[in-house]
Amino acid sequence: MADAAGQPRERAARRRRAGPSRRLALALLALFGLFRVEPAGATWSIAAVDPATREVGVAGASCILGSEVIAIVLPDRAAAVAQAITNPEALVKLRASLGDRKPAAEAIDEVTSRWFDSFFGAPILNLRQYGAVSLEAPDAPAHFTGGWVASWSGAESAPGVSVQGNSLVGPAVVTRALEAFRADGDGCAPRLADRLIAAVLAGAEAGGDRRCEAELSALSAFLFVAAPDDPAEAPGLALVRNRPGQPAWSLWQEIRNAFRPVPGRRDENPALLLRDAYRDRAAAAGGEPACIPAPGSAID
Repeated sequence: MADAAGQPRERAARRRRAGPSRRLALALLALFGLFRVEPAGATWSIAAVDPATREVGVAGASCILGSEVIAIVLPDRAAAVAQAITNPEALVKLRASLGDRKPAAEAIDEVTSRWFDSFFGAPILNLRQYGAVSLEAPDAPAHFTGGWVASWSGAESAPGVSVQGNSLVGPAVVTRALEAFRADGDGCAPRLADRLIAAVLAGAEAGGDRRCEAELSALSAFLFVAAPDDPAEAPGLALVRNRPGQPAWSLWQEIRNAFRPVPGRRDENPALLLRDAYRDRAAAAGGEPACIPAPGSAID
């Protein structure tokens, strides 16, 4: 990452400025999650489609394990994510709506209405973040970020792709991820999976999840890509990488991480581990090698 020596100091300063109130809020939010939501949600993610090959895919990374549960990959249909504090009912609804070839914006509107996502009148939809893009209308991706989602949070999109994130070090994570996704290859033609890996790497290089130490940027990372004839629940490319030796998710681990982020080495960064696994898989397949357009040297 750029200015790697200064980033740990900057993050420590941010945590001190945040003070006990942020930590208490994180703890209360985690407790609330026990009653309403899945315990995992991604921090920066990329949902994308390729109209030429009709591939669909999702990639992402987070300072929470199990971030892959937020991905929706519907072969020959669409790709989407339901993150921040993930609503499992929304995952089911999005799959159904996008599977019925509804536009991405309409599918997201359905799960962000007060009648669908409220709790005794409270608009819990403000805790959610979504991104979706469909092959029916690839030039019209859609995204939503609720007003209560942890900062920095936001999203950017372009034809065929939506990038969204929360709890980030800043907007550069999303911006650079989108730029990397859209970049040209160096003497090769990037495929959808190449572009998704490039976007994850660029987000890590920009600092990633603010809850993690700079050397890690995340504790988990994933990549799913489905060809048009893949089974609905079994994308042809499915890779998940966690920080080596990281304990399984628990409420205690999440609260503890708010006070004392997990330390780690750069070679344990899940974004790098995901890239290496993808390269190894491409080489083993004997076809075209990986063509990752974004440079990864800054986080090596």
